[in-house]
Amino acid sequence: MKLKRMMPMILAIVVMLIAGNVWAQTGGGYILIRSTVAGGSATSSGGGYTLRGTTGQAEANAIPTGGGYYITDGFWPLPAPVIISSTSAAPARNYFTVHTIPLSWTGLSWAVGYQVQVATDKLFINIVWNDATLSANALSVTTPYLANSIYYWRVRARANPVKWGNWSAVDSFTVNSP
Repeated sequence: MKLKRMMPMILAIVVMLIAGNVWAQTGGGYILIRSTVAGGSATSSGGGYTLRGTTGQAEANAIPTGGGYYITDGFWPLPAPVIISSTSAAPARNYFTVHTIPLSWTGLSWAVGYQVQVATDKLFINIVWNDATLSANALSVTTPYLANSIYYWRVRARANPVKWGNWSAVDSFTVNSP
């Protein structure tokens, strides 16, 4: 008789456990990237490692071999590059008297490429130039011809063909050329 009264509570607990397990296994978006440190070495022992909650995630459910792997997504956000102010701006910071502007940023060790956007507004609704084909070695780029105006730009790194890191902070520059 007590079991009959406890049955709804037991059923509710079972449903919550199943739902929690399904939710934990379908979070998605995990990326495993191989990392090496020049001049360094590391040793791992103990055999296979398991990432819990990654069932069905192709990037994370197989145990990689060769070592040097770290997780960059699904657990921690990918960092953004940092914009470097141009030294060729004159007479003031980010004020240009030419129509093609050099843009630079810091590199990220895990990046396989970069994307740069230039817009006439801070929200990047009116993008006037977008290049998502920059290589991992490209830490600067020169814009195509830009008319006299105030512009905003940002950059982000690509971790693999489909995963992008966060956008950098937005920076601005002015083009005022005859």
